[in-house]
Amino acid sequence: MKKTKFKDCLNETWYIKKMKLLDKKIETYDGRFMSNAKWRKLFLTIMKNTDTIKQCEIFEFDLRKDPQDARDILWANDMNPEMPVSEAEECLCEDFISARLAGGHDPLCYREIEYIVFRKYFSGEFAHPIHWMNYDKRETVKYEQNLCAIKEIISKIGQFYWEETENHLVIWGYK
Repeated sequence: MKKTKFKDCLNETWYIKKMKLLDKKIETYDGRFMSNAKWRKLFLTIMKNTDTIKQCEIFEFDLRKDPQDARDILWANDMNPEMPVSEAEECLCEDFISARLAGGHDPLCYREIEYIVFRKYFSGEFAHPIHWMNYDKRETVKYEQNLCAIKEIISKIGQFYWEETENHLVIWGYK
């Protein structure tokens, strides 16, 4: 595991501001279900099982808004399923996920994650290999993943606060 801490990835002023906003946001929730270690273990399990777990969306708090605002916007990041497990382990730091794995522009502090979603059906856009720079040649590919199998795999590593429907699984960090 990398020794880098989230605070080392941001300038000190932004880190302090972000943590204050995050603390205010977290205070509004009654339930806190995940620790940094538990998030890391979960994401590592996801990356080790990409044959079954093909897609996962990470929803984080939008801290740009006033924490007292009733309407929250969540950012969704898709984890990078193509990354080898050895590289993924390097991206899963003690208290954050690097931007390379989370699919975002910035590292993602585990405390920022409100929930993650596994969808039964999802789609992705892929360019044909010979036209990879020509966005007009993109096609949408539809996928399906087995939510029962995903829950079975993840349940082996611990207890989680789940929400389950026919079409998605949610693991909550806060509720």
